[in-house]
Amino acid sequence: EWDVWPDGHITRIYSRKDAKRPEVNDFHVHWACEGLGAPRKQHRGSLDALEWQEGVRTTRRRCNGVIVCANHESKGGSCAIVVRPTTTKKLIARQLEASCSCGAILVHNNCGIIYDLFKFSERVCFHPRMGATKLVMGRPGINGPQESVATISPVLLNSARVNHERKKVFTKSRGKDIIADFTEFQHQHPDFVIYHTFEPVAVIITQSPIMLSFLVKLLL
Repeated sequence: EWDVWPDGHITRIYSRKDAKRPEVNDFHVHWACEGLGAPRKQHRGSLDALEWQEGVRTTRRRCNGVIVCANHESKGGSCAIVVRPTTTKKLIARQLEASCSCGAILVHNNCGIIYDLFKFSERVCFHPRMGATKLVMGRPGINGPQESVATISPVLLNSARVNHERKKVFTKSRGKDIIADFTEFQHQHPDFVIYHTFEPVAVIITQSPIMLSFLVKLLL
């Protein structure tokens, strides 16, 4: 069932009929969120797509987290005050100018997670987006950052490596087989690729006939 207080990295896919049920209400959330506008035309996808990644993105919103007292229980204090932030940075800044009812200052625990809604093949997908840095630091959660991807392997402390692995996942999920495409390219253009490797980094060296002719002249 749909949780109106989603916490962490989750993906949910419902039929369009189920997404309209009152308890789901097109993945309605209770968090304070900011709308990020409509997608660019080239990224609109198709309603008939078989995978959500190729579907139509209908909504993109950013979670604004919560405003809490600097003396809040989650920070080791005794205050339980939690304030719902507004939807813009300017108005949130005004909220922070006030003090908590206990006298302490207010602090904005920004979430920053962006979530998308995709429609595809009679279904709807709720999908949060996070970059490599947030995955290394730990997914934002109600009670602070959650577990970092670095717990999987120390090499994932490197955000560049995390970004590389993240792209591999999304490439696979879109059904694109880079190796197969590369093999087909080699068949179509024999002798053009003279060396290649994909581990630990991708390296492809090409040489056209005219490049080879210049090399032969230099050697002679």
